[in-house]
Amino acid sequence: MKLLVLGDAHLTAATVPDIGVEATEIDFVVVVGDLLDNRCRSVETGEEVLRSIARSVAPVGFVPGNHDYPYHDTLTTIEGVIDLTESDTWEGVRFVGLGCDRFNAGTEIQYLHDPFQGDAEQVDEWLGAYREQEFGSSPPTGSDLVRSELSASELERYSARLRHLRDGLDGASEPRVLVSHVPPFNTPIDVIREDGSPLQGHHWGSVAARHALREHSPTLCLCGHIHGAAGVVEVDGTLCVNPGYRGAKTIDIGGESVGIDDVEVDYE
Repeated sequence: MKLLVLGDAHLTAATVPDIGVEATEIDFVVVVGDLLDNRCRSVETGEEVLRSIARSVAPVGFVPGNHDYPYHDTLTTIEGVIDLTESDTWEGVRFVGLGCDRFNAGTEIQYLHDPFQGDAEQVDEWLGAYREQEFGSSPPTGSDLVRSELSASELERYSARLRHLRDGLDGASEPRVLVSHVPPFNTPIDVIREDGSPLQGHHWGSVAARHALREHSPTLCLCGHIHGAAGVVEVDGTLCVNPGYRGAKTIDIGGESVGIDDVEVDYE
């Protein structure tokens, strides 16, 4: 299968992408979210673009980003567009999606606020104990590890998102592709690099996505969200791809090999 993966487009009413790839080469298009920008109040722009891609290139798999999550239902009822948050197998490849349901997306555990000013490794260690007791009550921790209790909403959000990914990935014999708008936590592709950001230098990806990679090692993880952290890296045995802001890549899945190439997309 040959995929075309489109990174965060952040379309406005005036932008129309011109994709520099032959439609006959592509079997499936994956849009990793933030097709629209929250400043663009016209969902019709997104509908038009998705409809055009589905007609002229290939069927489209979509997960909502933090900018376009209010239009999730509208954008996934278009003919030729598949809602990957429901999981779907397309031409022998299993796609499992994790989208956004809020604007303030990122790590499920907000680890950079008072009274807990921990780091990524401490979050991972603490949640490891939480998972081992099958999402029971908050596990005991060392006094310098994390705050003794995380909010119930943080833990429930993490638990629900990891369970969703487990349900989609468990028991699948075909190649599996995890599509998450927010990249996996504590990796080179989830680091905030924006000058002046209070989160600069910190990891701000999805802990649930990272732990799903660790447990299941799917063939690919496709993501976006962190514009300044575009790249291709291997994480826990999975090849992870963040095309970046208005970036695009083709990915060949064939046998034991995965081929990745850049694609020119012109946003007029």
